[in-house]
Amino acid sequence: MLQSNFSKADFNIISRETSLEGQFTFAGDTIIYGKVFGQVKMLNGAKLVIEKEAYVEGEISGENIEVFGSLKGNFHFSQKSIIRPTGLIEGSLNTHQLVIEPGAVVNLTAQTQNEKTN
Repeated sequence: MLQSNFSKADFNIISRETSLEGQFTFAGDTIIYGKVFGQVKMLNGAKLVIEKEAYVEGEISGENIEVFGSLKGNFHFSQKSIIRPTGLIEGSLNTHQLVIEPGAVVNLTAQTQNEKTN
């Protein structure tokens, strides 16, 4: 049997049949296919992807997010937030850059931030 070394892996996958509730901190890029309820904090520039079948509800923060599924709550992303055509997002969003593609369902209070210049 070939043995893989996952100790150096820098990614996370939450599978379709998984449901999590609580406070989570992810240091690597994270793809969610299942359900997550609670507080999610992304570290070290890790990207969060909410896949088409996924449902995430709570307080979520990080640098970048891409939403194909359903997202509900309060969100803060310091870089880019992309809502894809299959995405459904509801709540409040604070981000630097917001991209909403045609077909996305959006019910948001949103604020985009300008870069600070000296």
